[in-house]
Amino acid sequence: MNNKWDALYSHPKWFAKRIEILERDKWACTVCGYNKLLRVHHTFYYIDYIPPWDYPNKSLLTLCDKCHYDWHLHHEIEYRKTPILKKRKYGNILPPMSLAKKVEYNKREKLRRKKHIRIKGKLYKL
Repeated sequence: MNNKWDALYSHPKWFAKRIEILERDKWACTVCGYNKLLRVHHTFYYIDYIPPWDYPNKSLLTLCDKCHYDWHLHHEIEYRKTPILKKRKYGNILPPMSLAKKVEYNKREKLRRKKHIRIKGKLYKL
């Protein structure tokens, strides 16, 4: 894997999405039920760039290393047309942050710098 993808798959947003999918699939491979060496697999990719955490949950599934390898042996990688994403309310600029949002943002930044992330009250190490 190249450095670009390494950076994306170590990003806190991907880590949060990965935990969400693993919890949805009860921390087990959706093919064989094995609960170790798990990967979150994209069932398809969009033609145009979209970050891995912005894919819909139904396009992601939990596979163990063996089933993930088998999947790639027996399936071609599917590419789909990139959906039109909703435009931001304020165009290309972000709306001004309220004081409460700034405080929340600063808390998240502190967690990010510490290489931890909090999801549903649980703290995970990145």
